[in-house]
Parts: sequence; structure tokens; C-alpha cells
Amino acid sequence: MIRTTVRLPAELLSSAQRLARETGRTFTELLEDAVRHELQRRTSPRAVREPLPTYGGRGLHSGVDLADNAALDDIMRGS
Repeated sequence: MIRTTVRLPAELLSSAQRLARETGRTFTELLEDAVRHELQRRTSPRAVREPLPTYGGRGLHSGVDLADNAALDDIMRGS
């Protein structure tokens, strides 16, 4: 492990130290978790936040198999 210096505003340091105590972690563990979380958040695929469109209807037509792409294509093309 490498030792480094981190400069934080006093109120942020105080809040972080309090959170570390409340969660049973050391301040170093809290910082490690925070950095890991931020790095993971940046490398994870972004979730789609837009709602998917929905259409009124009665559900699937009989005989439609959503796992069969070729059959779905035939149905959509009217073949």
C-alpha cells in the first residue's frame, strides 16, 4: 500500500470521519471504498433512463415465439 496526502475541506473531513466510525470502517477504508465506487461507476455501462414506449393492445398474438427471430421477422413482414 502506498501512503499519500489528501487535502479536504474541514467539514468534508469531519463528515467522512463520522461516517467511517458509524459504519465500523477506518477513514482509509472509507476513502478506498469511495474511490472504488467512483471508478466502478465510470466503467459500468450507463443504464437507460428514458422510459420505453408502450402501446395499448391485448398482448402477443397466438403462436408468437419471442425467442425465434426468424419467425418474428416473418410475422412482422406479413410472410
